[in-house]
Amino acid sequence: MRAAVLPAIGEKVEFYEDIDVVGPGAGEVRIRVHASGVCHSDLSGQ
Repeated sequence: MRAAVLPAIGEKVEFYEDIDVVGPGAGEVRIRVHASGVCHSDLSGQ
């Protein structure tokens, strides 16, 4: 699984190509995200 993580406001985004993910627990589900987007105003906060 791939991930993009913003550790804190003002820090650079960290990208991970291959991370291990545990299965969902009781009362949880896992979804597959086909696409996502970022609003320009979200980027200006960095």
